[in-house]
Amino acid sequence: MKNVLKLTGFILPIVLVLTFLWVKCGKNGSQIDKGTQKTESLTQKKQPTKVTVKYLTEIGTEGKLFLEGAKHVIVAIDKDALDELIDAQVAKDTEGIEQLVRSPRAMLVLNNTHVKIIDKGFAITKIRTQESLQEGKTVWVPYERVVYAKVIDEKKKAAMESLPIIEVRK
Repeated sequence: MKNVLKLTGFILPIVLVLTFLWVKCGKNGSQIDKGTQKTESLTQKKQPTKVTVKYLTEIGTEGKLFLEGAKHVIVAIDKDALDELIDAQVAKDTEGIEQLVRSPRAMLVLNNTHVKIIDKGFAITKIRTQESLQEGKTVWVPYERVVYAKVIDEKKKAAMESLPIIEVRK
């Protein structure tokens, strides 16, 4: 019995010290030195904020016509023209797309234009533009082109957050 108590008295402090170090360092074994942690956090690149896009589909709702990275969005005057436009885009037929835009069956609308959903079909949406040169035009677009206006602001914020911070000293 005496040997067991001696062994316990010897092992118990070691277990306590190892447990303390494991908790203090974190379960993944990171550095204890705060200076090292500060240096690591300064050299790591900031991850961009992930934005979940919310598409609008309900008739009567208002949002923005949006295509990421584009200055304009191509819209179609009717469902048949939209089918042709989608087929041309899938086939990467730039000449066919240009012909549609030059015809009266499709047109360019500024990206981020305020719109209202007035009808919908399977994976397509009929919208009325609420601003820009095409104000009041009724056109058809793929449903994923109409998003909540808040999404655009979040994407801009995420882009700004991913830029490096430059400190200017006088």
